[in-house]
Amino acid sequence: MNEALRHAMAPVLRDLRAAGITAPRIENDDWTGDPGQPSAMMWSRHGNGAGVSVLLSEPEWERVASAADQVQDWVIEELWGRAPTNWPRCPRHPDNHPMAAICRDEVAVWACPADGVAVCEIGKLSVPPESPATEWADRMALNKDRDRARTAVPDPDLCCRLSE
Repeated sequence: MNEALRHAMAPVLRDLRAAGITAPRIENDDWTGDPGQPSAMMWSRHGNGAGVSVLLSEPEWERVASAADQVQDWVIEELWGRAPTNWPRCPRHPDNHPMAAICRDEVAVWACPADGVAVCEIGKLSVPPESPATEWADRMALNKDRDRARTAVPDPDLCCRLSE
């Protein structure tokens, strides 16, 4: 996979793991055919696929926000009909909508789409132990995977709490 695309995807994949969501299998695939827009395919364990790409002409923080937006679309499709699809859940309006990937002050962040409040830098999302995402992960996980789903939150020094 192209290095710029790999760097843009890394923080988003950390956020997926923090939420206990299985990351897609990512395959190098030049579906854009544009050397200035590297691309890959994301595949779910159910065989559902979606493309992801970034523009090399954009700064890194915009590539991260763009990748986050595309992964978020994949998550919604992947969870549709099986679990809540508002990932990452907006802590300001948890029953209404997911957060949106935006850029603020040259940083890619998750923000409330209703009021624009930046909640967390993309890649530093943590899920409180009793959050709906963790509850969903626990329900969906097989017994042998349950401990892994509960401990999927990265090092606290690298995360922000949604409740802050």
